[in-house]
Amino acid sequence: MAIASADRVRLAYVVESIPGTTPTTPALQIVRLTGESLDVTRENIVSSELRADRNVMDLIQVGGGAGGGVEFELSYGTYDDWLASALQSSWSGGSAADPDKIVASTDMINGVYAIAAQPATSAKITVTRTVAGSADTAGVITITGTDANDDPITEDITPGATGVTVSGQKTFKTVTLVVGSGWTSDGTADQITVGVAAMPTVLKNGSTPKSFTLERTLLDLTPNAYFRFMGMQANGFSLTCTTKEIVKGSFDFLGMSGEAAEEAVAGASYLSASTTEVMDAASDFAGFSVAGLSGVHVSSLSLDATNNLRAPTAAGSVNALGIGAGRFELSGSIEAYFEDIELYEAFLDGDATALAFTLGSTAGEKYTFTIPNIKFETGTVQAQGNDSDIMASMTYRGLYDSVNGCTLMIERGVA
Repeated sequence: MAIASADRVRLAYVVESIPGTTPTTPALQIVRLTGESLDVTRENIVSSELRADRNVMDLIQVGGGAGGGVEFELSYGTYDDWLASALQSSWSGGSAADPDKIVASTDMINGVYAIAAQPATSAKITVTRTVAGSADTAGVITITGTDANDDPITEDITPGATGVTVSGQKTFKTVTLVVGSGWTSDGTADQITVGVAAMPTVLKNGSTPKSFTLERTLLDLTPNAYFRFMGMQANGFSLTCTTKEIVKGSFDFLGMSGEAAEEAVAGASYLSASTTEVMDAASDFAGFSVAGLSGVHVSSLSLDATNNLRAPTAAGSVNALGIGAGRFELSGSIEAYFEDIELYEAFLDGDATALAFTLGSTAGEKYTFTIPNIKFETGTVQAQGNDSDIMASMTYRGLYDSVNGCTLMIERGVA
């Protein structure tokens, strides 16, 4: 008789269109994990009947559901669906790089050049100057348009040498004019290309639930054993970055029901897991900032988010009626080297600030986590003993930010 091994466990999921119902012929996405505690729950009551022989008459099931956690090591693109569930929102915006978005082909002289097309989304602008004939004396290209808030903006860019791409620093939502000035013409046509740089997609916490069917399969048993958990929503997630370690985290799920079976769902298929590299807190810790404070170096930081989910029940069913959501709460901690008193003063004064950090080492495969409004709840600075650095141990709480319209914002596809 075979005994199931944790090394032969497959975990997969599919998004539900109807909460608590597995889609027909589902295409389940295999997911990477380091451990899990998923389980079907049952609530029981012992019968209180009086018996002359002093025995207990029965044990009755009165409620149930599903829930548990999944632990992981962070890798790009693996948990985007689950992050969307944890923030009860959807990824939005973003665009791929388009080097030929707006083109003017003419003899480059002072003047205004036609716009062939507008960027579809807010984007940084790049300019490439390709010269036909002898080299011109390069002037300035002025780009005017609007930003993401529909306010007018302008930027001057000097392309420089032939064929060299120069990136602007401003983000344009629309481009109105491309104006050349200070150029010397040689009478031949030059090409001015204004291109759209790749922009990250954004996830902000909201109030639109996303549920899954999660399936754990024990592949070394014959027949295989399938454990399915329906109506599963991410109650929250955590992330921990510690120096010299892999970036780790976990998702906590709450669901409506579950089942065990010896066969896969009819017509089910399985999509291969991602193969992106696991991120660490050294080469993949691409940036950290606390607004208004300079030179903060951290040895560890953590982030914990929860939706305060609940599973209400109704007469007529053992399973949960659905999943209800409470407040979105965000908290975390920072362990920073004590280099000056600025960070500690922010705690003492109760000042609001912002925190952001970027994870990833490959351009276009990075995440930036931004908490635009935080306050520190606790702060400790102590000399722990000989031969040790003095650290500032801080805990924080994320608060709603009216400018960004959220408490937590995650960007993916960061350059």
